[in-house]
Amino acid sequence: MIRKIFYTFLFILCIGCNSYEKPIPLAERLDGLTLVKDKNFVLENQIPLDGKTIPFYNELGKRLNEKEIKIMTNSGKYKIHGYIDSNKEIKAIVLRKASVKQL
Repeated sequence: MIRKIFYTFLFILCIGCNSYEKPIPLAERLDGLTLVKDKNFVLENQIPLDGKTIPFYNELGKRLNEKEIKIMTNSGKYKIHGYIDSNKEIKAIVLRKASVKQL
């Protein structure tokens, strides 16, 4: 009997550990925001690369932490795309892999 309870508990624990939060699609995260056309707009606003003040996302919609942001921006392989709201305030940054032509 104790063995059965132990295995049942272990089974439930394993299932709970394997569950993960479903990622939110990038399109959903950017809903209501507009892509900034001016390439210098993001640079001129001196956005902190901490990922806390303004959220940074990759192409899949995963929110990036400070370390990931710094690695990606310093690599030179990613382009910064700023997204603004109706008040022209930057609300999100997406780092997308640059094409060979853009590098």
